[in-house]
This record gives sequence, structure tokens and C-alpha cells, in this order.
Amino acid sequence: MQLEGKAKRIGIGVAVLAALIALGVALFDWNMLRGFVSHQVSERTGRPFAIRGDLDVKLSMTPTIRMHDIVMGNASWGSRPDMADIDLLEFRIDLWQLLKGHVLIPELSLTRPDILLEKGPSGQRNWDLGKPGAKGGEPPRIGQLNIRDGVLAYRDPALDASIRLNISTVPPPAAGGEAAIIVSGDGRFKDEPFSLTGRGGSLLSLRRPNDPYPLEVKARIGGSRAEARGTLTDPIRLRGINLNLALRGEDLAKLYPIIGTPIPSTPPYTLVGHLDRQGQVWRFNDFRGTVGDSDLSGDFSVDNGGDKPFMRGNLVSENLDYDDLAGFIGGHPKTGPGETASPEQKQEAARDARRGRIFPDKPFNLTRLRAADADVKFRGKHIKTAKLPLDDISANLILKDGRLTLKPLNFGVAGGNVVSTISLDARKPVIATNVDATVRGIHLRRLFPTFNLSKTSVGQFGGRAKFVTTGNSFADMAAAADGNIGLAMNGGATSELLLALAQIHGDQALMYLLGGDEKARIRCAVADFKVKDGVMRTDTFLIDTTATNVVGQGTVDLRREHLNLTLRTQPKQVSFVSARAPLYIKGPFRKPDVGVDKTAIAARGAAAIALGALLSPIAALVPLVDTPEGKNHDCAALLDHVRQPAGKE
Repeated sequence: MQLEGKAKRIGIGVAVLAALIALGVALFDWNMLRGFVSHQVSERTGRPFAIRGDLDVKLSMTPTIRMHDIVMGNASWGSRPDMADIDLLEFRIDLWQLLKGHVLIPELSLTRPDILLEKGPSGQRNWDLGKPGAKGGEPPRIGQLNIRDGVLAYRDPALDASIRLNISTVPPPAAGGEAAIIVSGDGRFKDEPFSLTGRGGSLLSLRRPNDPYPLEVKARIGGSRAEARGTLTDPIRLRGINLNLALRGEDLAKLYPIIGTPIPSTPPYTLVGHLDRQGQVWRFNDFRGTVGDSDLSGDFSVDNGGDKPFMRGNLVSENLDYDDLAGFIGGHPKTGPGETASPEQKQEAARDARRGRIFPDKPFNLTRLRAADADVKFRGKHIKTAKLPLDDISANLILKDGRLTLKPLNFGVAGGNVVSTISLDARKPVIATNVDATVRGIHLRRLFPTFNLSKTSVGQFGGRAKFVTTGNSFADMAAAADGNIGLAMNGGATSELLLALAQIHGDQALMYLLGGDEKARIRCAVADFKVKDGVMRTDTFLIDTTATNVVGQGTVDLRREHLNLTLRTQPKQVSFVSARAPLYIKGPFRKPDVGVDKTAIAARGAAAIALGALLSPIAALVPLVDTPEGKNHDCAALLDHVRQPAGKE
């Protein structure tokens, strides 16, 4: 009985003690620990930390801890005093795991957190916490993260980035799942307006780098827009990217600040493809879309593993609008009805119209030409162009250490082709350029498909152009060109060639020049120009028909974009009636004037009777154009005259 009474008294005492402890805990003011907790966090992070509101604890085996109005200081170089300001931080902690030395937080909730992540001028990061040299312990394991009405700001001076995102979580679709995250916001990136909306997996899943992280996002930077849907594996390091990506914007060249690789200026574009990353290589594969009024498809990759990015591409256009390529020479696409151009390109077109010139004067960007290396192949299978009957185009662009080479650049033209090798050396302040182009097998009838040429008009053109130049714009390059340009036509054509040329200007004048004989057969035509300081001067300009020779003299000034050519007839049967006044072609490239120099008719007729061919402008070419018997010349001689100076290396 005594033992039972003693046990009973002990039980009562324990119960009373437990009740007192429970009462003490219930009445305990947890705010008394705010200073202690703040000090411990500050010691571990190396940053000022304070609980400015209430600290409350609800005890259980997984007690719930609530901290109201907490702040954590920013790095000393930061743009604002606080890195984090949170209205309410609430979490549960597993005491049993804590006794084993593990920090397990089954649930963590943030209400109205305002967090700033930023980099400093030297690339230092404000989220690198802890005192220098301190050893970090095992990070806590968090089961569920909830965010309500959060704000995440990011700043990086190296990227000209200042972004503010609204961030919240949505409940998981099933019990035991993780809360997804939704974001929206705006700011500036690369000094361009930036906006973003998106949805991703749980932020906590980012700690599992081998698990694909689901992502849907829409972003806008300046005039460029992107939509991506897919997964990221190890997204913090941007590895294992597997995204379906849609891009659209005003000009592909404007992607340079974002991706760091140079692309020529283009009209507005829309492209859809697959983006992935393996190691240091980004690939945009199987893409399709439009650029301006042309379709475009292919594969494109950028390798960032070397000293500079290396671009590789294989691009194809089934139907290419020729003016969409204008950006390659610093020009802009056409801006008339039915044409696709950005507002900025329309402004450039209006400026050029006021300028009254044809050659683009927009400088090439030397920094961009030196920023990356490239090997890009392009094929345009069918070409839309207003004037030239281009069949197709193929090109291989090689860019290496500031030296750009197009080898070959092949245009199919009217059944023939123009094969060129063009090199630009941009290693010095002024670009040095070499051009070597060969023209083969261009058919007269196909060159003028809208003109009613007879079936006998089967003449073919050929020629060669070689020149060197310097300048940082297409206009400057044209103005400084030195070299030679020669063209020739041989076999079976009629004087309808001149009638075809008359589509442009001066049809009656050309008929007058030929004496009204439409069907006089052209035996050969040769035009050979010497080019010096951007001025093309005629060395040989001769059209030899069965009835007469037409001889040309003058200049084509590429610097001033001005024509000054004169065409004269030399009849093969001298008569006063056959004498004709010269035909002139003068004025700016954009709108030349073609007509007859009527003031020279009388003098010309008298001279023709008295002097005949001996004093004609082609007297110096008689050995080339006439046989010893005085008959019509052999066209092969004229062709040799063109080929020899143009073909010398």
C-alpha cells in the first residue's frame, strides 16, 4: 500500500510538472528568442538578419514556426540595403530527423517575399552567402515550397539587365506532388525592353539536376519574341535543353546582343524549330518559317567551346524573294505594296529615296564581323525578282578571324550562271575586298522573258569581272574599285537585243540608231571596261551586225552613280543616208536620260562621206574586227580581246 501510494504521488507530480511545462510553453513569449535567432542566421550567412515582427512556434513532433516581417541585408556593393524582405516566413521542421543530424522541412511557405538577386561590377553574386572560408553544412531538405504574391528582381550590369518578376506557386495537381510556379514580369535586357510570362515545375525540383524540368515561357526582348515549351535538365547550368522554340521579330540581326553571334540584317521573320544544347553547342534544328517574303528552313548551331563562337548552318529557301537578301550588302528590303519590311526598314527606305542613290551606304559592323567564326551554306531554289530572271542561288559563307569569304557565290541567270568568289578582310579599320566573277551561258531570250524576241534570238552572254577595293560600306567599295569588267555575246542573235534594251528607255532612239532595221543579225557584241577609282571607262564597246557596227564610248561612274555613254553607228556601206547622229545615255543610275544628239547630225553625215570607217571611233579596233579582205570580222577575235585582260591572274 505504501508503494502504491508513493507511485500515485509520483504520477501526480509528473502530471503537474508536465502541466506546468505545457503552461509555461503556452505562455512563453517566443519573441524573446528573436535576437538569438537573428544572431545565429547573421553568423552563418555573413549578412545582417532581423525578425522585425512576431516570432511564433506551434509545438508538435513537426513544430510550425512563423516569422513575421523579416529582412536579410544585401552585399556591401548591392544596389539596395536589403537582399530579401518577407512579410511572413512559415515552415515546419521534423524534430525526429533533427535529432539524427538532418534538417528536414516538410513545408516552407513565403508570403509576399521581395527578393533581389544581382551581380556586381566584377561579376560577384549577392546570393553567395556565408563568411569567406567558412565550411557550409548540409543544406536543408524541403518537401513543399509555397510562394504567395512574391517578387523576384534580377540585375546584371554586364548584361544591361534589370528585370522584375511576379512569382507565385499553384497547388500540385495531386496529393504528394510539388507546387508548380508561375511568373510574369518585365524590365530591360541588353538595354532592350523585356517582358516574360511562364510556367515551370517546382523550384525545389531544381535541386535534382538529372530530372527534366518542365517549362513553358513567352518572352519579348525589344522587337524579338520567343515562345518555348519543353524541358531543361540541370537548368541552373543550362544543360540538357530540349525545347520546341518559336521565334519572331523585326530583324534577325537584332538577336546579336542576345545570342552574341552576328547575323545579317533581314526583314521581319517567323521561325519554329527545336532547340537543344549538348555541352557548349547550341542547336536550332529542323526549323521552318519565313523571312520577309521568303520561306526558310534548315539547321543552325553555335559552338561556344572555343575562343569565339563558331556558327554552322545549312539553310534552304524553296521560294526566295531576291530583295530579302539586301541586308547582306547593307541595304533593306523593298517596302512597297505586298512587301514585308519593319518600321525601321521603311524609314531607311524613305531616307534612301530622299538621298537619290542606289548603292547602300550603311557601314558594315566590324565588331560583329570579328566576333565569331562561321561556315554557313545557303541554297535558294526558286527566286522571285522584278527584273532579272534568276533561276537559283547557292553560296558557302566562311568567316574566320574577321575574314569573310563567299566561295562560291553562284547565281543561275537566264539559263546560265554567274560564279563568284568574294572575300572581305575586316581585320583592319577599313575592309579590303576582292571580287572575281565569271559569267557563262546567259540566254538572250530568257534574259528578257517579257519581250517578244524571235525564235532565232538564241545568243548567249559570257564575261568576267575582277577588281579590288576598300571601304566599309557597299557604296564606299563601289567608289574605290579598281579592275576590269568584260562582257561578250556570240552567235545567232538579232538586233532585237537593242529593242529589248529599249524596254528601259529610248526605244525610238535605238531604232533610229539602227536605221530601222529590226532584223539585222548581230554577229558579236563586246563590252570591256577598265575600272579605276570607281570609274568604269570603255576600252571596247562594239556591237557588230550584218548592216552596221555600233560603237560605244564613255564612263560609268560608280562613285557618283552616273552614266555618260555615247553610241555611234559605223555603216558597212557608206552612204549619206546611213549616217546617224550619236545616241547618248546620261544621268543618274536611278533615272538615266536616253536620246539622240541632234546637234551632231549634219557634221556626222559629212564626216561619214569624207572619211568613212578610217576616221570612225573604232579605227583602232580594225585589226580585230575586219579580215584582210575587208569582210565582217571574226567574233572570236573580239572574244579573245575581252578574255585576255580579264583572265590574267
